[in-house]
Amino acid sequence: MGEFSLSIEKRRTKEIIHSKRTKWPVQSYLDVKRSKRILTLNHPVKGDYNLIIKKPKTLQIKESNLLTSSLFRDPIDNDKIEIYFQ
Repeated sequence: MGEFSLSIEKRRTKEIIHSKRTKWPVQSYLDVKRSKRILTLNHPVKGDYNLIIKKPKTLQIKESNLLTSSLFRDPIDNDKIEIYFQ
């Protein structure tokens, strides 16, 4: 993941909540698109937040978790990466 990080900042109090890297990246499908969960972000209450993305160009996601497949393929282009919140 490089130095990539994702955080939210509560607009009213300026409190910053940092994401945490998942122990095991989970692949699944979300809206008929293959997805990979690499971070979790716990926000305890509803409210207005600013999204803070640091060093997005350092994020490298491989198409497959299989070692043999990932050795011969380049990471997904950063311009094609989408961020979803559940």
